Amino acid sequence: MAARVPEDGLDQLVTTVPDRDATCHFNETVRGMTQQRYGVNRRAQHFSNQKLTLHPAEAIPAPNLQHTTPVRPTYVS
Repeated sequence: MAARVPEDGLDQLVTTVPDRDATCHFNETVRGMTQQRYGVNRRAQHFSNQKLTLHPAEAIPAPNLQHTTPVRPTYVS
């Protein structure tokens, strides 16, 4: 049987939303997330050590493959 990879959560999740203000309001009031603004017109929300990056649907960014980081899974037996 293969070793199971522990699931601690997501480090970062990038989402495209139709209304960032409404999404931020919902996530802050219902989920207890905190908002971070950075750069020009960029927003993210945090919950514990997890980050949710919000992109507006009308301005979907091009994929940035120059700065990807491969992940080496750690197996626990």
